[in-house]
Amino acid sequence: MTAPLTRACSICCSTTKELRPYGQQGADICFDCMVADPVREAEAKKNFITLLEAATIHGVAVIGSEDGPRPFDHSEVQP
Repeated sequence: MTAPLTRACSICCSTTKELRPYGQQGADICFDCMVADPVREAEAKKNFITLLEAATIHGVAVIGSEDGPRPFDHSEVQP
């Protein structure tokens, strides 16, 4: 059995902070490292928008996941 991958911030290497795939070339980055550098923050915003646009190409997107924006799955809604 393979052990689950441990995600780490591409800047500070923290494995305990919440991460998002908005770093350089989609690398995981924590909020503290993202806002510590204006260049990284601008790149993260650009990467977020790119992922959001891709996720909404066929409709609604879900945000708030550590994996970044994703297409909304209508089967997730409880009647």
